[in-house]
Amino acid sequence: MKKELFLVRVCNRVCEKQFSIRFLAFAALLFCSGTALAQTYHFTREAKTGGRVIDEGSTQNGDYPAGTSITVIAEADPEYEFIGWMDADNKALFETTKKTFSTPLTKNLTLTAHFLPLYTVTATSSDEKIGKVSPLQPLIALENGTYLLENGTYLIEDYFTTAPAPGYIVKWKREGSDDPITDYYFTIDKASVVLVAYFVQLFPVTATSDAAMGTVLPSSLPKELENGTYPIEDHFTTTAKDGYIFVKWTDKDSDAPITEFTIDEAPVDLVAHFVREDDPNALFPVTATSNDETMGTVSPPFRDLESETYLIETYFPATPEEGYILYKWTYKGSDEAITKFTIDKKQVDLVAHFILDRFTVTATSNDETMGTVSPPSQELENGPHPIGTFTFELKPGYIFDKWTYKDSDDAIITNFEINKAQVDLVAHFIPDPSCIPFDQIVAVRYNNVLMIKNTETVESVKWFKNDEEIKGTGDFYYSAGDKHGDELNEDAAYRVEITPTDGDVLCSCPKQLPLRPTGFSSPLQAYPNPVKKGSLITIEGIPKEVKSIIIYDIAGRVAARHDLTAIHKDSEAIPMPATEGIYLIKVGGKTLKVVVE
Repeated sequence: MKKELFLVRVCNRVCEKQFSIRFLAFAALLFCSGTALAQTYHFTREAKTGGRVIDEGSTQNGDYPAGTSITVIAEADPEYEFIGWMDADNKALFETTKKTFSTPLTKNLTLTAHFLPLYTVTATSSDEKIGKVSPLQPLIALENGTYLLENGTYLIEDYFTTAPAPGYIVKWKREGSDDPITDYYFTIDKASVVLVAYFVQLFPVTATSDAAMGTVLPSSLPKELENGTYPIEDHFTTTAKDGYIFVKWTDKDSDAPITEFTIDEAPVDLVAHFVREDDPNALFPVTATSNDETMGTVSPPFRDLESETYLIETYFPATPEEGYILYKWTYKGSDEAITKFTIDKKQVDLVAHFILDRFTVTATSNDETMGTVSPPSQELENGPHPIGTFTFELKPGYIFDKWTYKDSDDAIITNFEINKAQVDLVAHFIPDPSCIPFDQIVAVRYNNVLMIKNTETVESVKWFKNDEEIKGTGDFYYSAGDKHGDELNEDAAYRVEITPTDGDVLCSCPKQLPLRPTGFSSPLQAYPNPVKKGSLITIEGIPKEVKSIIIYDIAGRVAARHDLTAIHKDSEAIPMPATEGIYLIKVGGKTLKVVVE
């Protein structure tokens, strides 16, 4: 076909119809000449750590026409394994586990080869003279019996086989560890593994009996076991013939009854003993052991006795070591204390329990504000001890009453008793009956004032703090200070001695004073009331908004006025008139009635 060139011009003055005709003619010419427009896509290949995409046989990075067949070939580094191809969205592609992968190019495509690290697994023999280790075939990668495996858990026998010498068995452990691998699996966790096969010698264990009386199973070949201690019943069973009963197990050439046997680098021969069931003189074994031979021992360790009831201490004397005592006897497997045992045609096992011959004794006070005890505890031997082992110290105003055991009200007169157990003592203190309760005669005002409640018959007063006289006091009240914030000591014990105008001196009990919280507002009150003429009276509970206190006589006349300072105080001491009578004290919107004598 003759090729002709058509000029296609597009301008805003060429009609749309003319343009369409000429463009279609141009496209037809290209199609007829075999040069149609082709779609292309971009291809990229790459590899993660552990391998590469080899050049030979693989498509190179670049742009290719749609439908082009893309081929990639992966190669893993030593100690890595190829696991698959993924696209740019980390999506695994179909059949991508093959190292060689082909696909038609239908879009922009990125293929990434992924690899997984492998770890070496080797196994050695602890002693090749008594056992050898060999890898199972085929090996995965390396020589000398070494496997390359990824992270995971594997059964040893799937990878290694052993050949112990006769009379030995194989056990496994990891190199650098003494702990055996009991489940026969090993785990790779981002590190190589070295397994060690060690071989353990087995020793024969036989069990025989008088076949006419009873049999033992298994009865054919002897068992072969490694060093250790084993319960007999886990390995052998007995069956008595008619008219006979099983009595005991013993080692060959010994009469001592046993329930377990020990292999210690030598064979073991066991014997099962039977007796006639109707034999009145048949003997049955009784064993006696100590719970801890460092605390005490029992002798003899066993006896053969007839079916009967026996007193333990007669047949099995127990000897405690120094500093220990025999606590109790029990049957083996029981915690119940016994003094006798009974044989009923079968073996009896007894246990002697020894304990320290010292027990804790605690001593506490019923109320530490009244008195204290020292020391708080002691370790003492079993038996009686004088109560004077503990001492006490009285707080002022209190006396000692009695000692008791905890949770008991019965007084301990001279001694307390330790009976193989801890003892808890309580010292009881009570107020001194010769003292008057502090609150009965003293009022606490505004956290800083102590005042005698009734001063009518009082001649003089002495104040005490922690049983020491407070110097400079002697009035009917005691103040902790005249500054704002001065307070009584909440941790100190206060008391007072009052000398009445007639009679003996009266003493109050000491008391620690709980103070009111800061900001606490006292109720409005005046004291003392009655008050002596010309004396000070304390007004307590003054509201913050009150600026002055006014005293009126009974006729309503102003007798005195007391202006308050700018700094608010909850209480204020003001002088009363020198004339006897009834007065009204106005504090803000409230009025107090006071008698002046």
